[in-house]
Amino acid sequence: MGEKGVYYFWLFVFILCLTPWCFFNFQKTKYLQLVTLATRNIAFFMMIILGFVYIHKHGHANTHEIPLFKITGFSAIYGVAVYAFMCHHSLPGMITPISRKEKMSILLFIDYVFVLISYLILCVTAIFAFGNIEYDDCPSHPGHPCKLQSLYTLNFASYDIRVIAGYLELFPVFTLTSSFPLICITLRNNIRVLIEGLLPKKPDHEMEQELTPRQDLMRRMLFGCLAATPPYIVAFFTHDVRFLVNITGSFAGIVIQYVIPACLVLYSRKEIRRLMPDKNFVNTSASPFQHSLWVIGILTFSMASFIYTFVNLVTGSA
Repeated sequence: MGEKGVYYFWLFVFILCLTPWCFFNFQKTKYLQLVTLATRNIAFFMMIILGFVYIHKHGHANTHEIPLFKITGFSAIYGVAVYAFMCHHSLPGMITPISRKEKMSILLFIDYVFVLISYLILCVTAIFAFGNIEYDDCPSHPGHPCKLQSLYTLNFASYDIRVIAGYLELFPVFTLTSSFPLICITLRNNIRVLIEGLLPKKPDHEMEQELTPRQDLMRRMLFGCLAATPPYIVAFFTHDVRFLVNITGSFAGIVIQYVIPACLVLYSRKEIRRLMPDKNFVNTSASPFQHSLWVIGILTFSMASFIYTFVNLVTGSA
């Protein structure tokens, strides 16, 4: 069995094992979420610690050996940023049960500051630990370090302690296996709400009957398959992880991070003015960047970024 055969074999195993999880609800995935939290945090802090270990053991790169900025990598930043800060699917479930939301903005700001500091530490240690290495690839046995890889966990493939090296090499598999069902459930619910919202509503005199357990299961299976099928098709035809990150992350990242929030802000403000015409209304959760020019600036920046990313990918310089 060749390399492609092995890939398709494990892809089939992944589909067979992970698809049924898309039919459950979030309440049924409690332990899966705990496993996701544990594996991610262990790997994250392990990579930071090993970065310092590599710096102590092999020395660090000098500042003149590290490029401060590369314009060609600008288009890929959206993909990385979306995957790094992706929490939009969890925020509603976290914020809604909280009765007093006056301090939520401050709490989220503090949370994002700590997240940013952690990512900066990870990036800085990675740059100084592997920024001046000449070897392109790391061996799969104890040996020399290598240049920064597209998947940072592969930089530790040659680490002396094989258990740690193996865990970090398989970390993308662990995190994908644990996070895919959660994202699939979120997308399934969104597709279900979207499609049911587009269907014609029943007259008021016809009471909406509650779904039977069998009907609810059939709907969860139908919309779960609709949510899971597109990524399976992409995985079947594409093997280049960096290309996928650039495409899905860059274009979808611009829409997710900038366009959709900006449009939601504009629509929400319009609805508030319609429902609450009283100008004395004070929004305790108002953003300090509430002027409309900020929203227009974000949409303008999004359009410019979209054009630049498209040109970069077409010309092959991304």
